[in-house]
Amino acid sequence: MSLSGYKELVEDYRLIETSDKTTGTRAYYKDSSGTARLPLVGDEWSSTKRNVLCRRRSHTKFFPDPNDRSTWIEKIVCEFSSSPLGAETRDTAPDAVENRRFQLGAEIQSIDEPSNWYWWENAGVTPKTDKVDQPMFLSNVMGTFTRQRVLTSDSQKDKWVQEKLEGQAGTINDREWEGFRRGSVLFNGISGGTQVDVDGNRVWVFECEFTFRIIRSGGEFVTENGKKYPADYSGAAIKEYDWLYVWRKNASSSGKGAWDRPYDDITQGDGDFLYAESDLENIFR
Repeated sequence: MSLSGYKELVEDYRLIETSDKTTGTRAYYKDSSGTARLPLVGDEWSSTKRNVLCRRRSHTKFFPDPNDRSTWIEKIVCEFSSSPLGAETRDTAPDAVENRRFQLGAEIQSIDEPSNWYWWENAGVTPKTDKVDQPMFLSNVMGTFTRQRVLTSDSQKDKWVQEKLEGQAGTINDREWEGFRRGSVLFNGISGGTQVDVDGNRVWVFECEFTFRIIRSGGEFVTENGKKYPADYSGAAIKEYDWLYVWRKNASSSGKGAWDRPYDDITQGDGDFLYAESDLENIFR
């Protein structure tokens, strides 16, 4: 819908095309003999540039006679753009990795009924009688982050789901990735659906969610090259595979509990751990 009975000021016609977007302006004034139509906000620039929309209209004075500044006509300037005003780039760029979000929290690990922990208030008292007789908890760094995947067609979406998601959902990173060490990032899954991009095309937009885990030692550390690592049940440094470790109460010679990796030995070999590994960057290729 647009309003008729206007004339266009052709000298104000501007159309600028760059690699990022197309912008333009057109100006009109009211005239009963005019045949032009005044664009409304949201109207297209033309039938050949349907993605370039009227984003804003402003009203100023127009002097038909440059020598007579006492008589003026209202001038309506229509601003067009292929992206919302103020946006420097497209809202969604097909086949691109885009918006990211990051959240940090904590995981509380129970270390119930430890056998060799005592209350500090009576430290040094002999014999030791002030044993901790209640559950205790160990806090570990836990967080989530997302990466966005945009696909331009149903067939691309179907192929992506079959080739990437079905094989990688629920896996951990098999190499250092996104700044996190091997085995510390878990691919949880996706959320999203279809939306319309600035060109008016329907695209699939997915938020791929990952959870990272950085375990703490519970008091035992191994120092190598000036850097502290949490220790496992044997006192070895845990430098990777955080998602495979579970707090095992009363483990190790200390009796305080320690980190260990449970495995399924049904194969009669090395066994399988809790999570399989995959190259998580493959999700975005």
